[in-house]
Amino acid sequence: MADAAVPVPVLVIGGYLGSGKTTLVNHLLRSTGERVMVLVNDFGESVIDAALVEARDGDVLQLAGGCVCCQIGDDLAGALQRAVDQRPDRLVIETSGVAQPAKVATSVAMFPGLALEAVVVLADAERIRHSLADRYVGDLVTAQLRQADVVLLNRTDLVADPADALAAVGAVARGPVIPCMNGEVPPEVLTSVGHEASVEAALHDAGDLFWSRTLPAAGSPAEVMARLAA
Repeated sequence: MADAAVPVPVLVIGGYLGSGKTTLVNHLLRSTGERVMVLVNDFGESVIDAALVEARDGDVLQLAGGCVCCQIGDDLAGALQRAVDQRPDRLVIETSGVAQPAKVATSVAMFPGLALEAVVVLADAERIRHSLADRYVGDLVTAQLRQADVVLLNRTDLVADPADALAAVGAVARGPVIPCMNGEVPPEVLTSVGHEASVEAALHDAGDLFWSRTLPAAGSPAEVMARLAA
């Protein structure tokens, strides 16, 4: 159990529908070796790997390795308090595909006993250019990418050349963009990117919450990519 004097570190995972958020969550559950608590909006929207599930009790899934997955529903504050009370090694929050992760991140940053590590947003390499240009969801997808500390450009193995998708995401994202397959990146890459606490937030006419940030010296795109290639 984590030291009660140390805030529980939190990763917020966002991205549009079908971008691979749950795939990343499953990867983190299998690979970190930590007691991870996962918060999801709805079990129907998030498919935790059945091989990891040991039991279900209402809104709680008991997972292998002492991990647990909880359904948030309409009570984010209650779910966050549960995390503070149970003190996992790490809290991972998977947001809805139509949510703005910055709003969840703001709630986490202000919650006693929690420490926001990073906002991770996934983008589907096959569909991201179309999504950004879509008249109905383009603004939302743009907002999600701009709110990320790091973007995972997922499913790059399904496109002949990911350069166009990388360029499209890079033109919008404020943090590093990391190509990946099946959401598989070393967990330490995500936890070491860092979240700038003194972010400048502005509410836009559409209600979008944006921020700007300065990457830490160890978190440049080139350095992150070098670590992935090592």
